[in-house]
Amino acid sequence: MNNRMLNFKNQIILIACMFALCSCEEIKDQITVDIPFDSFTIELDDIVVGDNEVGAKSAIVRLNDALNQFYAERILNVNQPNIGIPADVLERLSNIVSVEVGKESSITVTATDDNGTVVENFLMVGTDMSNNLDVGLYELGTTYSDKVEAFATELLMKLVVNREEVLLTISGMTDVVDGEKLKVIITLRDGLFKAKAFE
Repeated sequence: MNNRMLNFKNQIILIACMFALCSCEEIKDQITVDIPFDSFTIELDDIVVGDNEVGAKSAIVRLNDALNQFYAERILNVNQPNIGIPADVLERLSNIVSVEVGKESSITVTATDDNGTVVENFLMVGTDMSNNLDVGLYELGTTYSDKVEAFATELLMKLVVNREEVLLTISGMTDVVDGEKLKVIITLRDGLFKAKAFE
């Protein structure tokens, strides 16, 4: 009788220990640390104006004969040198659970030559992303912030949290001459990565 009672007590203690251990694991997964950042950039360069070989894929309607079309595709992943994700984030990549991007984040479009002033119908689209970056009229070389926060947050969630490759398409029209190149810089400011505190 005593042996049965002892075995029963041992089973209860074992079950309680397993429950406590599972609870501790769940709590560990919920504890996060903040990794803030001031600023870093994603740079997309060598976007050729008038590159009709790939431009034929674009659905842009040519409304103004004075403007030249551009279209480019770029595949992004976290390990590329043109994506300046902070080193302390890359070191804890498997533990990153979320990301926030500040409202002051922006894009800047520049040209390799000084012959252009404007971009119209600028569109940046990421595969399976619900937030696109659509700018009707943009002055070359200026910073643009509207809608960048939502776009950049979703992009970083895919790249860093989900560790996916993202195909970006960049298109629009510009008064930059055919054959010249554009560069798009996405500047991410005042953001925060959250990482699990424990492995």
